[in-house]
Amino acid sequence: MEVGAATRQAGHRGELTVRIRKGPLETPGVRVLDLSLAGCMIEWHGWKLQEAQRLLVSFPTLSNVGSTVLWIEDNRVGLLFDDLLHMAVYEHMIAARG
Repeated sequence: MEVGAATRQAGHRGELTVRIRKGPLETPGVRVLDLSLAGCMIEWHGWKLQEAQRLLVSFPTLSNVGSTVLWIEDNRVGLLFDDLLHMAVYEHMIAARG
């Protein structure tokens, strides 16, 4: 499946926070503004990020998801996951948010 297609089909907005890690740097409580099978958009107030930078994203139910910074605009950052989230994992995350 094309990455863009996965994002369009499975995109979901709502409240969710994650922990972002890069080596020894870690920022918990990062707000997810948009979530899809392929990636997410976060509200960022941590250290300076750069496009193409590699990060680990930890969700409440899934740890250390490899990702790449695709874009940065003001305090919003687009991340592309290394692998698509499994649909059951994605649906569990959405259901857990109520």
